[in-house]
Formats: sequence, C-alpha cells, structure tokens
Amino acid sequence: MKKLIYIGGFELPDKNAAAQRVIANSKIFSMLGYSLELIGVDKNLSFDDGLCSVSYSGCEFESKAVSYPKTNREWINTILGHDEIVNYLKENATDIECVILYNYPSIASFKIYSAMKQCNVTVISDITEWHSSRGAGLIFSIVKWLDTTLRIRYLAKKAGKVITTSQYMTDYYKSKNVETLELPTLYDTRKFTTPPKTLEKSSTSLIYIGNPFDVKRAAKAKGAVKERLDIVIKALSILSDNYVFTFNVYGISEEDYLTVYPEHIDLIKGLSDRVFFNGKMDHSFVIQRLQESDFSVFFRDETLVNLAGFPSKLAESVSCGIPVISSHIASLTKYQDISGVYLAQLGKEVDMIERCLKMTELELNELKEKTYNSKFFDCRMYFEQVKLFLS
Repeated sequence: MKKLIYIGGFELPDKNAAAQRVIANSKIFSMLGYSLELIGVDKNLSFDDGLCSVSYSGCEFESKAVSYPKTNREWINTILGHDEIVNYLKENATDIECVILYNYPSIASFKIYSAMKQCNVTVISDITEWHSSRGAGLIFSIVKWLDTTLRIRYLAKKAGKVITTSQYMTDYYKSKNVETLELPTLYDTRKFTTPPKTLEKSSTSLIYIGNPFDVKRAAKAKGAVKERLDIVIKALSILSDNYVFTFNVYGISEEDYLTVYPEHIDLIKGLSDRVFFNGKMDHSFVIQRLQESDFSVFFRDETLVNLAGFPSKLAESVSCGIPVISSHIASLTKYQDISGVYLAQLGKEVDMIERCLKMTELELNELKEKTYNSKFFDCRMYFEQVKLFLS
C-alpha cells in the first residue's frame, strides 16, 4: 500500500486546530488508498526523546512525534529541522509515495525537500497561515519574516504542489503556476449529532471558542489581534437592555481580555451576569458546550493573516449544526450562502447580532437543522478534488 506521511506542529488527537485539519485530510487520503503516518509534536515528550512512536485515543492513524519546543535551544532546533525526522524519511523512502509538510519551518522544509528529491518522493506544502510578527521583539520579527518569506514565497512554489485553505492563497499560488488544492478545515461530520431543539426560548446562548490574540503581543500592539472579541463585547453591551442572552468565552480568561482591553473593565462589570470567561478547556468539553449553544460568534479584520487563513471554528460550528455570526471579509464571502452562516459588514455587527437574537425558537430550530444537514465541511465532500490533485 502506498504510504503518505504528514508532518507538522499538530498536537494529536485534537489539541489544536492543526490536528483537526490533519485528521480530516488524512481520512480523505486513507479513502484514496494511502497508508497514513502522522508526525506531530507532543508536550509530554522531552527534547532528548527524539522521534517517538506514540498512540492517541481517537486517532486511527499510525503516529510519531517529537517534543513540543519549550526552550530557545529547542525552538532553534525545530526551525533548523529535526535530523531524526529527515533520517527516518530517508531510511524508509522506498515505502513512501508522498510527504506533506504542514506549515513547516523553511529550513527544516528545505532539508526534507532536498532529501526526498534524491529519493523521487513527492513533497507537498500545506499552507494555512501567513504569520504576523506585530507586537513581537525585533529578533523574533526578523526570524519570522525570513522564515515566512522563504516558506511561502519560495519553498512551497519549488515543491510544485500546494494545499491551501483560502481563496487568497489559492489565487497567489495559481498566479505562480503552482498546482493548488484549496481545502478549508474539514471534519468527519459523523462524529457530531443533531443539535438539541430549543423547546422554549427564554434566552439566546452565544459562544466564542478560540484564542483571539497572544496576550503579550496584543497588549503592545492592537494590530496583533487576530479576532475582534472586543467588537462582540461592545455589541452585546449595546443590546443588553433589550435582549436576554448569555455569552460564553472559551480560550482566554477575563484577566487576559482586560490586559489587552483595560478600557473595557466597566463593560465587563456591566455584563457580569451574561458574559462568562472560562479560560482553556478540553476540546471535547468545549464541543459539547458548542452543541448546546444557539450561535457561535467571532469577528475578524481583513488583514493579510486573516485573508491567508481559514477559521476552523466556522467549519466546526456549521458541522455541529450551530449557526455562525462573523465578518463579511474576502476570505469568508464564498461561504455566505451556506445555511447558518451570517456575515456582518464592517460597522453592522450590532445589527447582525440583533437579527439573530430576534429569532423565535421555531426559526432557530429550523435553522440549526438546515445548518447541520448542509454537510458542507464534511471531508467526504472533497474526495474527488483530492483524488484529482494527487493523481
């Protein structure tokens, strides 16, 4: 059986969005007849453990991992590439048909490209983000700019085939005559159940899941914020006198939020019985809370980072049958006709949230059912596209 190896900074089985993307894509590759092996990172390993075979509950694929970098030395080693991974690929090259590198550091990618080229093994880049260094120190900013430039502008094009997750990156690589496959974050929707019906609507339940910013960087420069949780908070404050709702935030604490937006301390106090910051929780628990909610909500500015990427939370929410309120930006407009996707124009976020808060239980139940049944982000829906790309 032909073997495909997926390598990147994902934490299996579901500890980050990268892992969820890799698992769903791997299911498509498996349906195409590939034997899968995933090489990610694991915070339970130490640097000296090297490349280890690991197993995870809920992950059906053969897996290996290196330690998640914790010190400057380990980060440098990650950027330069793990020799253990390169050696493993070379030793098993006769059994490998394809290697996919998920947002992999440029120098480490170059080593794998070079080694696999000598062995006639195809290497594909999976590019899902364009890193920003706003709010970071000078040295970090320079290193990140160099790494991103080399990885996105040079190495990925050199590979000849690229998987993207947004129209922006797809257009970029196609303009360079690079064969491109666009895959948003996908899910095996069979693992989700139909959302429970609302029998009597006394309150609307809103939820945010994710990490909208790096606290230290965003506190220095608001431009480092990836998602505009502040817009949601301000909108809910405006609507709080006329509507009954709750808003649960998973991923950051109230302290984190007020570190970046200290001017909102009075808003948060005024919403203390409606807005709840829950910090980081296990993914399985958060998904359960998502399925119990009425709407998922997040807003984004139209920045290069957001144009280049795709919000996993949109696909995950739709797959669960929970409608999404988000921003009308170029990277999301292609999804605006999917049942349950509501995109607000800049400055119209309050109006969009209010529109959703006005829904009756009958309207909401019908909407959730249509959203769940859309199956737009089910990995099986992309089988033929992936098959053509890999042929």
